[in-house]
Amino acid sequence: MVARTATGSMTGVLQYDKETSKSDIKNGKSQTGGKGGSKLKIMSRNNLHFLRKIFHVAAGAIFAGLYEFVLSREQALRGFGVLFVLLAIGEYARVRFVEHWLSKLTFRVMSLLARNYEATRLSGMVFFVAGVLACITLFPRNVAILSILYLSFGDPFASTCGIRYGYLGPKFSNGKSLVGSLGGLFACAFTTTVYYLYHGFPFNGSLLLVSLLGGIAGAIPETFCGRIHEGTGGPIDLDDNIAVPVGSGFIFFLFLQLFPAYL
Repeated sequence: MVARTATGSMTGVLQYDKETSKSDIKNGKSQTGGKGGSKLKIMSRNNLHFLRKIFHVAAGAIFAGLYEFVLSREQALRGFGVLFVLLAIGEYARVRFVEHWLSKLTFRVMSLLARNYEATRLSGMVFFVAGVLACITLFPRNVAILSILYLSFGDPFASTCGIRYGYLGPKFSNGKSLVGSLGGLFACAFTTTVYYLYHGFPFNGSLLLVSLLGGIAGAIPETFCGRIHEGTGGPIDLDDNIAVPVGSGFIFFLFLQLFPAYL
């Protein structure tokens, strides 16, 4: 699942009116953009932000679907690699020249999907594509696709469960919750079951155990990784768009050494 909210450091990108309190800024409430004072809504981690989650699910499903049904490994690496380079260059320019009018306009367009800390940091989409590329590079096809799907489905589901129902159980020092972690585990386990059933594996004890291991593999990096911001995230300060797919893929790959038929 690192930048400070910008009452000072984001001046020129987002300017807050006098009526907007510090707590409102922290919680992602009404924020103004530019001299016109028009309201710009930017979400923090404490918001459910359903539009971002829908985009997250759709993007992961598209990447995984393309690799599953359309692209060879080499084609996926070339195509997604080009996309990564273009995104990285564009985002670096936006952050590097944060006062430029084009950077302000770009972030205003992004604001529907952005987190507040992304105003002065690379957006999560850069890390998302980097995570997809890493999975395709490092893991066998089944593991790579599942690790991308863990990011696509497990991460948003864990976040939603944690925000809505995290108070029902203990919370960790990094701001995440046991309920959120269990939600992510369930989503990853269910995704694993559906994936292997689609590929013709029988529904039996082995599949249930492999699915459980897939859920555990997805939940571990989701719980322990994330960019540290305002006292939440971590303890491993790594964007979860990289940590979840790569971490879960590595752990699941190790688990599957006991079940080589599922590799």
